[in-house]
Amino acid sequence: MNSITQYPTLPDHTSARQKARDAVIASHGTQPTRSQYKDFTQSRYPLVWRIAFAVILLLPAVASGWISALRLYKAGDDYAAHMFPTWPSWVWHSSGICTPLAAEFLVIAAAVVGRVMMRGRTQTLAGIPILVGTLVAFVGNWTIVNPATTWGWVECFFPPVCVLSVALIFELTLIPELARREANEQAFKLALTDFRAATGDPEADPAWLNEYGKALWADYVRAYSRRRTFDVKRLPRPVQQAIVRRELAADDFWFTDVTDSGSSEPVTNTAELSQNEAAESRVLQYFTEHPEALAAQSLRQVADVIGVSHMTVSRVKDQLSGNGHKGQ
Repeated sequence: MNSITQYPTLPDHTSARQKARDAVIASHGTQPTRSQYKDFTQSRYPLVWRIAFAVILLLPAVASGWISALRLYKAGDDYAAHMFPTWPSWVWHSSGICTPLAAEFLVIAAAVVGRVMMRGRTQTLAGIPILVGTLVAFVGNWTIVNPATTWGWVECFFPPVCVLSVALIFELTLIPELARREANEQAFKLALTDFRAATGDPEADPAWLNEYGKALWADYVRAYSRRRTFDVKRLPRPVQQAIVRRELAADDFWFTDVTDSGSSEPVTNTAELSQNEAAESRVLQYFTEHPEALAAQSLRQVADVIGVSHMTVSRVKDQLSGNGHKGQ
């Protein structure tokens, strides 16, 4: 393979590294969002059916609730007027309004919360407010209707029972929908965890070296496309690959030795290097410790001091000059 000593190196890899990181992350797609999983789990029933069922359920709830609310309002208003005859009338009316609100909504809220949010033995506790609210509704309706016939008794207890039945049916239909939403949330969290695991460390990704190499070569072409000494865009592919390998090895400068061909091998000690490589290593170390020698001393003087050939010193100096190193 042709020598690449004559070609300069990149002064900085920060831009290429960031571009490679972005490319690796982009290869895994975009980060999942919660909205993408809102319909991950299909509902058991079509949307049209659910809307129709909700309307049908709402009609008896409103009708029976209105009948029961009027009677409870009257019972609460009359009892407040009886207990506090000297108080203003608005106090009686407010007591009448609060009576159906407390009784009817207590039953609905306790029935839904007891089945949806409570588990185990705590569910039985929801039966207490349901029983109390239903009892208030029964007594209030009986007080106003004061039934004397069979129809009177049926019409007296029907509204509270209807309200309680609607509450129970509502919570039974709500549970599957809540379970579907929970399944969607779990699917989203799993996808988000997988995405973060795949993109958390881009440099550990199998595609990292390929993306980093492409980014390094793109920066190299951009940096040296106007050099008159060589046409970087016309370099043979083996030379391009060697230059990129040299740039990759430069990230591990203190742990690897990079040859002219661009290959890198771990450095254990100087004795393991070839004679020429060991000589170049000593020259490089000398120039690192004495940067002023690049300009202040002749190459022959440096060669005599180090004990290497003049050509070795010249080759190392040319390489350092191409990399942008200058004597102080």
